[in-house]
Amino acid sequence: ARILKGFGCEVLAYDPFPNQEMRDIGATFVSFEELLGRSDVLTLHCPLTPGTHHLIDEAAISLMRPGVMLMNVSRGGLIDTPAVIDALDTRKIGSFGADVLECEQGSFFNDLS
Repeated sequence: ARILKGFGCEVLAYDPFPNQEMRDIGATFVSFEELLGRSDVLTLHCPLTPGTHHLIDEAAISLMRPGVMLMNVSRGGLIDTPAVIDALDTRKIGSFGADVLECEQGSFFNDLS
């Protein structure tokens, strides 16, 4: 958030437990729905819990701005993969990046050659 503020970005955040540190660096806490509707770039930084499983699903995507950039750097299960693929196909999501996948378990630490 601090780096983005340095580039002149408005940093919006959603957290069920907002913290002062984020406020101190200039983030504005908003509702989840407002975050989805106002963000040009949306990054996910949260744990996978029953409440966050498929946090980004068809309903959430429908609230996003057209062409949004979505980045998942948390857990793969936060993303409803088929819904995101459909949104990429229709250009509702302009770009998607992830360093995790929903079905990643069992893919690592195995010799797949």
